[in-house]
Amino acid sequence: MPPMAIWHGREKIHMPSQFDRAPLQPGTFISLRKCDSKTAEEQQFEILDILGSGSSIISYRVKFLDTDMRTYFYVLKEVYPKPKENDVNIIRSISNSLQIDEYEQESKYRNSYQYCKNIYKGAYDLQLKMANGIAKNEILNLSTSAPFGLYEDPHSSSTGNYALYALFRYQIGKRYDMIETEDLESILYTQKQIATVVQAYIENGFLWLDIKEKNIYIVGNGALKSVSFFDFDSMFSIQTLKNYHFQKDVPPEFVLSFTPSSEEIRIPKEMDRILDLNKNYRQSLSSDTERMKLAEKCIHNLAENGIRTELFLLGSLLFKRIFKYAPSIEICKKLQSNILPECPALNQYSSNIREMLRDAFKKLLNYDCPKNRYNSIQEYFHAIDKLILAIHRHQKQPQFVQAIQQQLYQYPLYHNVSHQEENRINTLLIGLGDFGTKFLDVSLQAIQIPGKDIHATILLNSREEKEQYLSERPCLKNFFHIDTTHQDTKDWYGFLNFLFKDVHKNDETKLNTLFSGLFASAEEEPHAIFIDTGDDAKNLRLAKIVHEIWGNCDIHFVWEGKNPPEIPPCGVIHPLCICTDFQKSDIAKQMEQIAFNVHLLWEKDLNLNYREVRKNYRKPYNHGSCISYIFSLKYKLYALGFELEQTPPEELARQYAEYLQSHAEERLNLIYYEHRRWVTEKLCEGYHLIPDLNFLPDHDTTHSQNGHIFLLRSTPKQGLSTWTHEMWDDATPEMLEQLDELEQLSVKLHQNFRKHANPMTLTDLEKLFHPLQEILEKEPALLASLQEWYTCIWNLFSETSHARLYKGLKDKLSKGVDQAKKAHRLTANECDAIEKEIEGIHHRIYPIYASKLYYDYKNEDVKLVDAIPFILTYSEKNQMAVPYALSEADNTMRFGNVAAISIVNPASVLYFCYCDSTEKIAQLRHSIPDLLLYLKRKELKATLKFLIFYPESLNFLMEEVDFSLEKRGKVQWIPVKSDCWQGAIAQKLLKLSRKKDHFSLEKRAGDALSDALDATGIFQKIPSYTFDSKNQTFSNLNRCETFAYIFAKPFITITDMLPKSSTSHLRSEFFAEYRDLWAQYQKSPATWKELCCCLRNHAAAQDTIASMRIDKTIREPKEFSYILPISCRTGVQKVVQTLQAHEIVTEESKMIGHTSDSCKLILHQNVSCQSLFDQLFENLQCFALPDLIVISCIPDGKDVVDVSVSFDALTVKDLPRTSLTADARHLLGVLQKEMGYLVGTELNTDEETLQFTYATYPIKKMLTNPERILEIYTYHAARETGRFHDVKCGLILQESDTTLTCVLTKNFTSFFAVYVPPEKATAAFVAEISKQVKNVGIHPVLLFLTDTEAQREKLNDLLSFSHRTEKMLPVSIFSLQEKSENFETFLCRIAGH
Repeated sequence: MPPMAIWHGREKIHMPSQFDRAPLQPGTFISLRKCDSKTAEEQQFEILDILGSGSSIISYRVKFLDTDMRTYFYVLKEVYPKPKENDVNIIRSISNSLQIDEYEQESKYRNSYQYCKNIYKGAYDLQLKMANGIAKNEILNLSTSAPFGLYEDPHSSSTGNYALYALFRYQIGKRYDMIETEDLESILYTQKQIATVVQAYIENGFLWLDIKEKNIYIVGNGALKSVSFFDFDSMFSIQTLKNYHFQKDVPPEFVLSFTPSSEEIRIPKEMDRILDLNKNYRQSLSSDTERMKLAEKCIHNLAENGIRTELFLLGSLLFKRIFKYAPSIEICKKLQSNILPECPALNQYSSNIREMLRDAFKKLLNYDCPKNRYNSIQEYFHAIDKLILAIHRHQKQPQFVQAIQQQLYQYPLYHNVSHQEENRINTLLIGLGDFGTKFLDVSLQAIQIPGKDIHATILLNSREEKEQYLSERPCLKNFFHIDTTHQDTKDWYGFLNFLFKDVHKNDETKLNTLFSGLFASAEEEPHAIFIDTGDDAKNLRLAKIVHEIWGNCDIHFVWEGKNPPEIPPCGVIHPLCICTDFQKSDIAKQMEQIAFNVHLLWEKDLNLNYREVRKNYRKPYNHGSCISYIFSLKYKLYALGFELEQTPPEELARQYAEYLQSHAEERLNLIYYEHRRWVTEKLCEGYHLIPDLNFLPDHDTTHSQNGHIFLLRSTPKQGLSTWTHEMWDDATPEMLEQLDELEQLSVKLHQNFRKHANPMTLTDLEKLFHPLQEILEKEPALLASLQEWYTCIWNLFSETSHARLYKGLKDKLSKGVDQAKKAHRLTANECDAIEKEIEGIHHRIYPIYASKLYYDYKNEDVKLVDAIPFILTYSEKNQMAVPYALSEADNTMRFGNVAAISIVNPASVLYFCYCDSTEKIAQLRHSIPDLLLYLKRKELKATLKFLIFYPESLNFLMEEVDFSLEKRGKVQWIPVKSDCWQGAIAQKLLKLSRKKDHFSLEKRAGDALSDALDATGIFQKIPSYTFDSKNQTFSNLNRCETFAYIFAKPFITITDMLPKSSTSHLRSEFFAEYRDLWAQYQKSPATWKELCCCLRNHAAAQDTIASMRIDKTIREPKEFSYILPISCRTGVQKVVQTLQAHEIVTEESKMIGHTSDSCKLILHQNVSCQSLFDQLFENLQCFALPDLIVISCIPDGKDVVDVSVSFDALTVKDLPRTSLTADARHLLGVLQKEMGYLVGTELNTDEETLQFTYATYPIKKMLTNPERILEIYTYHAARETGRFHDVKCGLILQESDTTLTCVLTKNFTSFFAVYVPPEKATAAFVAEISKQVKNVGIHPVLLFLTDTEAQREKLNDLLSFSHRTEKMLPVSIFSLQEKSENFETFLCRIAGH
């Protein structure tokens, strides 16, 4: 029989012939009526598509028109089982109805159709009735006349055995296996809904036995979600199974199957467990009768124990959703031994939740003994509900902690400590519920302060509560004295005493007696009490009782009721009302204001995208850590004698800063106690100590799932402060004994990194970076960042100083990738691949990098102690008023406009200036684009406002002034009288300062506007400051001391300083061999220069393919054209566009298509230039490589232009031997044989001409420019020092042809290295360089480089004379032949100054 064709949409598919079914075809119609309908009304459906088929069902997409001609779309399921041998016959009639034959009532063989129909009708009927099956609102019920539910075809049979159909809403939800991400709570809610449907089936006499993801659809979310089941081929009537008899019935094929060729019946393994059978027993059954009896027993047992089978299947589904794989028999058996497999998704939950989940699986997946599973689905529901409740509690843990912190922030534990001299704070905890547990945790962390120990007494009903608390904090006993288990004099972090008393008594007299006799002396009596018995009424009653006994201490009790309790007006009983929204409380707002400042400490500076930083801050871990620190800060300040609420933040910050300066020992003590606080926090989170560094999951981490390496004691001493790198590398056990535990770990960790810092060759590094280089080829900026990181890593192998650059360069690359993604230059998949490669490189390099840090981990706590003034006072809302300096010749003065705001990153900046001439207005307008560009590059968020004061006499100009700040702010022009403009500006600033908070005014040193305003006294009337941008320090602080506490010191890059200048980027070129190159240069600078000049002159002559001197005064308009190969198009357009820019040819000149492989160049010349193009096209093949075409147009006066077009060839031809001296030819040989820079003909032949090829273009550039070797050397030498924030070489100033050998920046200072050849060592040259550098540099320092010491002395004398006659920039001179100091040491010395 040929296969049957089925049209599925537009695609024709074929059903295998063994299906032997004839589905309804798209475009046909079928008329149906509702089952059990009292009317004969039929409704017609159009078949649109065949959606799929199963063994008993074919699904269609159908369309229906109601009586109002509205169109609806449904899924129609047709019960149409595959035919079986000796079964009833089913055929499709011409009218599309299924025709079902009659069958013998007494036949042993069942009627497949009737069986399927009964099963499906029961299942669909049931789901229609269930609120959590396919709920009624999930079936199309758009109008009373809209069809839904079960239908039959009255034309299919004359005896009532009608064909059955089910009609569903078209979009019923999402198939469960298509839902990939689902948290544990959502999984449990879904599981409960599935189990509810299974329970309903069982109650209505059905077993489903096919609980799989692909058979379940999910509608909705959370607790409101509903599920719907499909594919009922494995569903059975429990009654049918109970009535089964092997002599008259065929076994249901989905329970077991009989294979005549086999000697045994294949019984599913789950049936084995129900019957407690084994393979040997089955094989011992010799006769068909025995096998059939076994089948009968199996089926009857299934009917009796089907619920346990369903529970096993539910457990399998639950396991797969959580662990992402199905449970094996081995896993089922391990669960019985209380072993839950590892699952990263479960790590976020408490051990209690994981144990509850393990116990649920232990019952559900009991493979060997089904009787030990849950007895009912209701029992399973109870387990799920307990799990969900525990998860809710777990999710609220941060809220619980926040509630406790706010309570103890408002009512501190030290509140009732009567004398500052007391060295203990006593707490009493009654009950250890969720809140009591968190109270104990929080209080243990809070009282890690100098001069105070915490003594906590905990009253419990049972030892189990104590054991559970301590088991969840396994290492607490190593740091806290618990009961009387420790008798030594360790440096205990606190003291815990667990007592077991019945506090649930109703007899107040007994309770009074119990509490009154609790403490042996007044010294032990509590300063604070916390009550959490799990019952609001008991908590309140106990609070009143203990108040009668200890009336002067703060009493906190948990209150979970919605309405606040009635408490005595004593002022010391404080309910912890759980229903309160703690995040909106006044205390929360106070803490939030400064908690964000803690997060800012871990940023390198404040030039940040605050939206992204705040988003990162809001992550639960980061936010919780910052709030915890702010909570502890109040207690730290108390220990030093400061009260946070009673002193304004600015005054408190000042007092604290002065305290640290005068109390060095106490500062070290605070650092020590901050480590104690952090250790206690981790202990309470359940972390344990990782004793062996080899147990760490990775080299670049200090913790594992529940373990940390820094859970160690420390001391206030700074044992590592005097250690050299050699001592770190070679520390002996005796040396380590002199250190405390934390310091010892710092050294051991360093040595562990050294052990794993496997050396790499240059080839190894290139292989590591190669995949990234390929991906980033189309992104030059990212490729440059990658090369910088690459260079840093290579230098890291030999130079410790480069470790300080490593992380910044890695982060710069990652940030660039993120920006490329946002700009849609890279796809999300490309960015993911790049980040994966970056992390792979980082993972490989990390031990090498970390081994160069020599990091004392005590420093982790230093910042948190020293930065307290910043934390207390910094605000994002700062508003700064800055006098705007106008200067065309001094970039340092211009930079002063943004220097202070680069440190502070205020919310807004008010610039003001006085423009008393049109020239100043022009200067102001010209400076704005550079200002806006700098703010954008530095991610400075400030909105801008310009107040431009001008004399009334210039009013006539104002209408013509076009002045825009784009979207950054607005401009206000203010006319003033020219004889009192200073007072007008001062009055305006005073008025604005009264309207705005966090307002401050900058007084600029050496600024004429500031000097003029100083006379008005404005700097004393409003908050003001002076900023030294060179040293990055604030001074003369008047009510804005907060600026002095800003810890971060940003830096400028060369692009920030010179956004419009071009540089010759080296990146990683020659970094491996630059020292060898420099050695060759130093042997004879004159020989090197001779060789470079000769090769440059030869290249200029050989590479030029056309040149012409054009006089633009001789006009000769003309049109002419050329036919060119299509491959030359880009290269020729490059030339034409350059000539258009110089108005040699007109804008009408263009390239158009000619044939499939040629194009036509049409030129319209202004001046005669046809001969130039005639020359060019004699070398047409060069234009196929457009990147190698170089065009130069050099003006000679006003109207004459020298045009030259070159092809940058690597091959050198016909270089006369006589043009080189013997020394130069020898150097050429070294470059070829020893360094491999030249390839081709041997250079020591007797030929009159030399021919060779440069290996790369960078090599050609170096050997055809005498000063390029200086750029290479200074660039890499500066990079190797690790002392500079940015380095670039070969920088060409835009306003001149001056090339600077190397430019470096550090903080807000720039260094300009300039090579001074002997012939240029003149006063005029020095003056011109100084002028240009002053115009572009920021706090510029000139570094003059000379070839010899004699030249240095001569230049030094020249500079000494110049300094006597005029003010000069700071200058240092270095001789490249210097013996006593190498260039790197020279740079480090200069950078240090």
